[in-house]
Amino acid sequence: MPRQKDKAGDEEVVNAEGSGSMLKGVYGLKKCHDPGDAVADIVFVHGLTGNRESTWTDKSSGVFWPAHLLKNDVPKTRIVTFGYDADVAHFWAVASQNRIGNHALNLVNALVQMRERTNTEGRPILFVTHSLGGLVFEDVSVVEQEKQAED
Repeated sequence: MPRQKDKAGDEEVVNAEGSGSMLKGVYGLKKCHDPGDAVADIVFVHGLTGNRESTWTDKSSGVFWPAHLLKNDVPKTRIVTFGYDADVAHFWAVASQNRIGNHALNLVNALVQMRERTNTEGRPILFVTHSLGGLVFEDVSVVEQEKQAED
C-alpha cells in the first residue's frame, strides 16, 4: 500500500478502514514519532469537535507538540494520534452518526493492524485522552476485556 504525506510531510499510517487515504477531518492513526528502538507506544485520542492534530497543536506557535516536543522527552516511544469524527453538528451536512463504541472499535482495529504489521504487539501502550477521547478509551478497555473473555 503506498503511503501518502500530509501537508506537514508526515507519513500517514493505517486508518480504521485499513487504507492510508487522506480523509476530511484526518481520521485514523497518524504516526508522529517512531524510532527503531521504541519500547512503548503513546496514543493520543482527541475530544469532542477536535481532531488528531489541532487538539494537540499550540495555537500561538503552531507547534504540534506530540511530534515536535514530546519525542525529545520520551525518545524511545512510538507516538501516534488517532482521529475520528467527533463533530456533533455540521452546518451543511449530517453530524457524525458513529457511536462511541464504533470509534473505540476503529481505534482497536487500527492499533492491532499497526502493531501486528510492525511485530510490536507486546509493547506497553499509554493513552493520552481529552474529553470525549476518554470515553472512547474507556470503550477500548471494554472491547479488549470482551475479546479476552472470548479467547
